[in-house]
Amino acid sequence: SSVQSRAFYCDDGWVFRGLTFDKWIISSGNGIIETRNLTGNPLTIQGCTFTEVTGTCINLSAGSSDNGLHVIQRNKFHNINIASASNTSTIDLGAGAKKAKIINNVFYDIQFRNASSLLIDARGTRSPENIISHNVFGTSSVEQNGDPDYAIVAKYAKFEYNIMTGYDNDVAFIDNEGGESNYNIYFNITGSGTNAPF
Repeated sequence: SSVQSRAFYCDDGWVFRGLTFDKWIISSGNGIIETRNLTGNPLTIQGCTFTEVTGTCINLSAGSSDNGLHVIQRNKFHNINIASASNTSTIDLGAGAKKAKIINNVFYDIQFRNASSLLIDARGTRSPENIISHNVFGTSSVEQNGDPDYAIVAKYAKFEYNIMTGYDNDVAFIDNEGGESNYNIYFNITGSGTNAPF
């Protein structure tokens, strides 16, 4: 297993359905599915499986003219090693105004390796069109080397109807500053963040 930059380096309007990505090792700053500087049509990533991956699975961070709305739904992220680099997240939307619907996905056995590694990185000024909903963030059966403040940073987003268990973040599970967190179910979540209900 050698280190790769990406599996797909895609342009406008690509649709990924039903693919399995197994045992990929991705270099820092890249992603298995990685966008170029998109200008028009967003991506759809649906029904895919990412398993035994080291590095970022989905990297939509390229360019500033891409506003989305990307659709990431019904995927499974299992045994993901979020490597020892501060710019590694399982899903990275990058800076700026990119928008995505991240819905009906399952995340489990996630291994944080750095204090600033994230499950989902949607920091920056965004809008309520960013929706993280109906996902299951399952427990991790592996020891964590990193201890991030948050598992998810999703400012201004709607974070609703999710189930979370077994994460031990220093501050809270999600930094949802300026957004809304409603109707979530959480078990064994530690943290003292001011972002309701975490």
